Amino acid sequence: MLFVATILEKMGYQGKVSISFRKTRKLGLNIESDNSSIIIGRKGKNLDAIQLLANVFAGQIDPDLKVIIDSENYRMRHEEQLIRMAFKTAEQVKKSGRSRLLEPMNPYERRLVHTALNDFGGVETKSEGEGLYKQIRITNQRH
Repeated sequence: MLFVATILEKMGYQGKVSISFRKTRKLGLNIESDNSSIIIGRKGKNLDAIQLLANVFAGQIDPDLKVIIDSENYRMRHEEQLIRMAFKTAEQVKKSGRSRLLEPMNPYERRLVHTALNDFGGVETKSEGEGLYKQIRITNQRH
């Protein structure tokens, strides 16, 4: 927690870091700050960067520990938004018969979308592209 608080301080922001959950090999940390929107960043990029640094640090202590950092329930709201968008796009694909390409996503986000649409029926999903941020193509299911 002190490591994350130090990162915030180096960024020039004050915030309170607390444990939101503790599970086997997972530790959830929550950041409360008047500057939450800046700490979260556009599309959660700053939060992801802080989480990456925290995981590198935690990995030096326990290589199996995964740290998940959130602020103002951003991650949960973002997951719900991604799933709603995936369902809406899948409906459009079923109605139009035309495939749709979603915006680039990180591996965790792609896994959420693939899993959400796995039981949707009538559509298939496939990741396309190179690198960390790939896109998902939603197409009508072939029989």
